[in-house]
Amino acid sequence: MSFETGLYSLLSTSASLVALQAARVFPVVVPEDEPMPCTTYHVVGGSQTPIFGTSGMQRRRVQLDFRGNSYLAANNLRNATIAVLNGFNGPMPNGFLIADCWLIQPIDYFDNDARQFRCSAEFYFDFAIQGA
Repeated sequence: MSFETGLYSLLSTSASLVALQAARVFPVVVPEDEPMPCTTYHVVGGSQTPIFGTSGMQRRRVQLDFRGNSYLAANNLRNATIAVLNGFNGPMPNGFLIADCWLIQPIDYFDNDARQFRCSAEFYFDFAIQGA
């Protein structure tokens, strides 16, 4: 299991996010002809502090991109995700234990070719593998 699997589960099952995007959460790329709005995620950095016998505390820097046919749809999805993730701590569905999650920065874009708005947010996740 991976951190990314747990993040996907968290984002695709949160009631407030499902209400806005169903379960349209994808790693890195949106599949062709996928309805909007939706979310993509990818790891953009990280580190770990191993200790004797375990992998220790780990950190992932993750960029989430919220895509929509309007700025309002993309921004509403970003704001709802920030409300879910910023300050989150506790177990993820796959056994990873999040010690802390916090928003680094929001960024806005417009993709002229696809005619889509993209509102992004970067987060740091500090976590440990439960039982490790």
